[in-house]
Amino acid sequence: VVLAMHAALQALQLVLVQRLYGFLYGIRQHTLHQGRTQHVLTELHVHNLLRVQRMSIPLVAIALYPCNIEFLRMRLAQCRATETPHEIEQRLQGAVQEMALLLRYRKYFNLVVEVSAHTEAQVPQAVVEFLRPLLEKENLL
Repeated sequence: VVLAMHAALQALQLVLVQRLYGFLYGIRQHTLHQGRTQHVLTELHVHNLLRVQRMSIPLVAIALYPCNIEFLRMRLAQCRATETPHEIEQRLQGAVQEMALLLRYRKYFNLVVEVSAHTEAQVPQAVVEFLRPLLEKENLL
């Protein structure tokens, strides 16, 4: 099974592959390297963020994280409503570790935004305002 999975990943030319919650996530190598000449929007786990930074690919790293686990539990259960209670608990266990990593490697992010019930509606605007100078410089806004 492991060899078959490895062959499939190579065939798809996936890099920065990570297993999360029983699924494999990755990014196609050509998409990652497009980031040298084009803007690419993707989601990276903290460890993969560090790997991309070592590759010298231009990067703007923005982290969004929940104010606490109870807020995340509420978002997963009520707003998203796509996982079973067991899957939510698995995600919450992983989230505790991910939040600790994010805070440990906070200096590698250009922007870190804590999301709460009070700030949630303002998060998109905060991110756009942060990106505005870059977007204007590139004539993308």
